[in-house]
Amino acid sequence: MKKAILAITGLFMLFSCSDETIQQNDKQTENTVLKNNSDGMTTNSIDPAIPYESPYDNQPCCSPVTYKFINNTNLELNFDPYISLSRFDGMYDTQHFSYNSSLFNSTNCPNLLVTEGFEYFELVRCNTINVSSYNSIVTSYWVQVPILGINLFTISNPTTSIEQNLLDEFGKIYSLDGEVLDPVNGNVVLPKTTLRFPFLPQGITDPNQLSGDWIQMPSVNAKTKDLWYHYETFEICVGNDSAAYPGGGADLNDKPSEIVFDYNGETYILKLYTTATDVVILLDYN
Repeated sequence: MKKAILAITGLFMLFSCSDETIQQNDKQTENTVLKNNSDGMTTNSIDPAIPYESPYDNQPCCSPVTYKFINNTNLELNFDPYISLSRFDGMYDTQHFSYNSSLFNSTNCPNLLVTEGFEYFELVRCNTINVSSYNSIVTSYWVQVPILGINLFTISNPTTSIEQNLLDEFGKIYSLDGEVLDPVNGNVVLPKTTLRFPFLPQGITDPNQLSGDWIQMPSVNAKTKDLWYHYETFEICVGNDSAAYPGGGADLNDKPSEIVFDYNGETYILKLYTTATDVVILLDYN
């Protein structure tokens, strides 16, 4: 059993990631081969050619992820996270890797499977997370989107424990709707703005221009266009070719990953990014 360690404002908790979902699935697409290093170590989505790196590795469940929500300013940050399944398992259906297919249906997963068999790319809105001025929330554990037990993320719409467990172990945060306030007077400094986590450099619309490690996902509707997955880790990322694929990535492929704004003579930046170990949301002076 994998154990998870959570640290939020000095508190520590332990919980387990269920064994039934930590299994390798045989399902692979013709162009995809799941590889481990020769020593058995996992491989993360790290591609210096783009450059891109993230904590999601080549095991379908429970990459160790550290979330860092950092506010280095005198302002207040509120954001609604949007999460969805993190890896492409080879096809659109009602089975996700080794997850029990009898449980993966629109009744048990009303947010992920609005339409049976579509599987990707429904973004699930979570309730607002607040990071007060000069404060941070830092959490580390062995699940990907802590919903059950830790409750860092809580789903806004009606859901089920089955759907929450699936996202807990197989999910990923793709974007947020962020708002910045002045805590002294309540003024809205930055109105609610959608930002997404970055993938390709600006001006690059196809990762194959720089790297051969990514494959374009097949699409079943506009929101599943301009999605790419890593050939080893299967991690799904959203492209930025909104001209060729309008509405791609559930309308994220034309959204920025950072925004700069001014208030009371100061310049601030709200920025999203990932590293090989961390998922970071940062509000700072610029």
